[in-house]
Amino acid sequence: MNAGTVLLFKDFVFKDGEISPQKLVLILAIPQNKSQSYLCCLATSQQHFKSSLLGCHYENNYYYIDARQSDFDKNTWIVFDKIYEFTFAKFLTEGLNKNLINLFDLEPTLWHAVRNCISKSEDVEIEYIERIKKH
Repeated sequence: MNAGTVLLFKDFVFKDGEISPQKLVLILAIPQNKSQSYLCCLATSQQHFKSSLLGCHYENNYYYIDARQSDFDKNTWIVFDKIYEFTFAKFLTEGLNKNLINLFDLEPTLWHAVRNCISKSEDVEIEYIERIKKH
């Protein structure tokens, strides 16, 4: 798993404890040492008032991808208003329990465009942006 890898969580647990089935997660940064975690954000096919203009919408914290330009089955919004942290142990446990499935890697040019979009957001913590820019 690398930055730019899309994963499927069969049961995703939100920060408030709510469980949602079948959530797509994009890895934004991988741990560089034992004290770091994976940084991830969600990907959704639910438009919910988001624009369907291709590309970066950093002011609203998402990147729109047409299904024809990627391996997503549907038009997809990479949503980075919330960044999730997962430890290596969490990913390992979820994978062994078959709750976490590695689906595909974004094509490198698309991954770089998403990464650059996130780095323009004023809502993502600077520490996160610095880590994401390294990948």
